[in-house]
Amino acid sequence: MRGKATALSLFTLTFLLLTMVPIGYGEWNEVSRVTYSGSAEQQVVLTDWEDNIHLIYQENLGGRIVLKYLKLDSAGVPIVPTHTIASGTGESMYPSAVLDGSGIHVIWWDSRSGNFRMYYTLLSLNGTRIMGEKPLDVELAEDNNPAEAPESTLDPSGNTHVVWSQKGNEPDDIAEEESLTVVVYYMQLDLYGDVVIPQLKISSGYANAINPDIELDTNKRAHIVWSEDITGNYEIYYTVLSDLTETSIGGQDSNVIRLTDTPRESVMPCIQYHRNRIHITWSDGGSSGDQYALHYGFIGVAGLEMDVMISSKGNAFYPSMRSHGSLLHITWQDDRHALGGSQGRDTVDEMKDNITSMEDHLKRHLYGEQVYDAGGEFTNWEIYYTTIDTIDNIQDGSQRISAMERSSLTPEIVVGNTGEITIVWVDMAQSSGDLYHIDTTEESDDQSISTLAPEEESLLLIGGIGLFIIFYVLSGEGRRYTMYKFFLAPLYSTISRDRLMENDNRRQIVDLINARQGITFTNLMDELGLKNGALAYHLYTLERRRYIKSVKDGKYRRFYPRGAQVSPFSSLEERIIGVIRNHPSISQREIATLIESTPQTVNYNIKKLIERGVVYLQKDGKQTKCHLSNPNL
Repeated sequence: MRGKATALSLFTLTFLLLTMVPIGYGEWNEVSRVTYSGSAEQQVVLTDWEDNIHLIYQENLGGRIVLKYLKLDSAGVPIVPTHTIASGTGESMYPSAVLDGSGIHVIWWDSRSGNFRMYYTLLSLNGTRIMGEKPLDVELAEDNNPAEAPESTLDPSGNTHVVWSQKGNEPDDIAEEESLTVVVYYMQLDLYGDVVIPQLKISSGYANAINPDIELDTNKRAHIVWSEDITGNYEIYYTVLSDLTETSIGGQDSNVIRLTDTPRESVMPCIQYHRNRIHITWSDGGSSGDQYALHYGFIGVAGLEMDVMISSKGNAFYPSMRSHGSLLHITWQDDRHALGGSQGRDTVDEMKDNITSMEDHLKRHLYGEQVYDAGGEFTNWEIYYTTIDTIDNIQDGSQRISAMERSSLTPEIVVGNTGEITIVWVDMAQSSGDLYHIDTTEESDDQSISTLAPEEESLLLIGGIGLFIIFYVLSGEGRRYTMYKFFLAPLYSTISRDRLMENDNRRQIVDLINARQGITFTNLMDELGLKNGALAYHLYTLERRRYIKSVKDGKYRRFYPRGAQVSPFSSLEERIIGVIRNHPSISQREIATLIESTPQTVNYNIKKLIERGVVYLQKDGKQTKCHLSNPNL
């Protein structure tokens, strides 16, 4: 009992001290292209607890728009091949997705039944379906196409909260009498995709409302923003929903609050709940000229309590914002380097023109410009990035992230558990749309990244060493190396990339991994004659600097060159999958016999494959048989 208490106290001490070490956001790595179809767009970008990147997007497949899934590692290297995730024969478009421990919850518009309808499914973290595709009770009128993607978020119970815009049923007082307004709605689904709260009208219904976004606070209240043209100009509006339970459809805590009041439009709001505040960024037309600046603020009881202009050197649209630690990270598309200055006016005019008809929206509203003009020319939009700290100071100014010959559009940003920033955007570099990726590498200009006082560093070192010894004794090499990366790495210095390969040991490690892809930690240690700690340090440094990557395989940790294609399954999982593929409807005991393993080992791995959506079980009389969710896997 005392041993367990000591281990727990060392773990707690180390964790608390490590969380006090500031996380650097480092330098940007090289831009990489991740799709090659020429028609990728409307991307949703998610990150999991291992800092893998999950992309869900739409592309034109022979004249039909379909949804695709792609999984990348933290460096942007594909680890699960691209595949289609919606099975209908109609068009599937405008996805929204959120990720939790049960998988990836995806909502999209689908026309398989004739009219466009909203659908839901749950994917594993490798993009395979865990449950079937469920049609939701949200359907567009005949010949009416969706205008934009829904937005969604999750609460701690696994419920999905969704907002979206569609043509409502109230006549529009502003437009012609026979037209219908575009209305913002809210809906809540449980963790199985069943409707808990049916669609609830959020906007007025008497003016066009677009660009909704939603965030939940710690009290599970839903904060919703959108842009609506009640006054003749699009302005940002805000409300809060509470009592979001099965017995109450909720309601607005107060009247809808108008956040902006400008002579020209305020559009594309994006919100983030961070440190007990609702932070907001949006594109604002201001009072004169053709430029739309990017603004930032936070929302209080009475409305907008702060309004700061982030970028005013060009037109700024499609902001995306995420939080990590003490910082807010914001990215957007910006045309400050373009020739001419009327793009902002054209962007909003085209958006307004398309609201009543909702036609050709895929070409226009998606990009915020006439990207499909007669000559096929594209104006020069680029991707920019900045940070804001907890006292609402802009940290680094605007950093230009992309520098392509043609436009870079509609960026989405995520921040991983270790503080690694990833931005994915649509780029017209090849005269057609594909997804491009960039991320950061954690780095410091100092020789040590620790900013603790000397006595705190000593305490951290003691706690770290104690925890390391406990894990070393009790764990296999895979867990020991993972523990090293997350708990001991902050004790070591960082090295600039141009000096990284000056070390003979690191050169030998890279050469050996290139020659023997998949070599284990133990084999590397034996071959090179390095001590455990020294090898772990060099491997961690090489992995952080994008020279190699590692994959856990049972109790082993295997190492590969960065660009190597690696199976997402362990060697034992691959053998099990192969047996089920060759022997459909097979029992776990039969699998154990064929692969010469124990039933307990097979049962453990089958459970993991079920959780990932790869395998499912089906009763056959008194026996339970194993099947592959995707027979072509």
